[in-house]
Amino acid sequence: MIEILVPFSDRLNLNGDLANGLILTKRLAWAGIDSRIIPLSSIDEIIRASAKCSLLSDNSFLLLGHGSKAAMESISEAKGELVDLISAVKSSGGAGLVVGSSYEWLVPHASKERLSEFVESDLNLPDSKGKISAVGYVNSASALGNMLWDGKILFTRFHGPILAKSPDLADFFCEVLTNGKYVAKVDSKLVDAINEAKAVALGKRD
Repeated sequence: MIEILVPFSDRLNLNGDLANGLILTKRLAWAGIDSRIIPLSSIDEIIRASAKCSLLSDNSFLLLGHGSKAAMESISEAKGELVDLISAVKSSGGAGLVVGSSYEWLVPHASKERLSEFVESDLNLPDSKGKISAVGYVNSASALGNMLWDGKILFTRFHGPILAKSPDLADFFCEVLTNGKYVAKVDSKLVDAINEAKAVALGKRD
């Protein structure tokens, strides 16, 4: 059973980031692999999740979503425990996605002129079968890069369900979580719909 860990899901879902977890469970289910979403609503639950990752090496996925300024301030006391959880997930062989304001909250950075638009980035990730294209919306004044890869944890400025618009990235995470046993099974009509949605978002369609 693959567990998708979602700290403070009630506060870190400003642009629908939690849908990334649903995308993973759906794609894993298509391949016959069981998974479940585990909300972590307190520091104690985060600590227990870290301990479990450290002891079991169970390839969990960590989803740390985007929240408002008030939301980030409300979880400030848990920052150390969240950093520990990221480390535990990495050491266990798992993977993760840290989105938007959580990325800015955890990684020191300077500011620059605000960017507010859809962006496409190409990722060259370790052990991937080729270049992975990712699409998402950026609304940020941070000087951070759109993507930062840190030992199977992807930090991204892209808000919202990036994995819905970037199926190759979702499949890559599924492969990591199953130690390469995952085989994608996707309807071609769904692929066509995703590609059309990406084209519209990027202004390539009228």
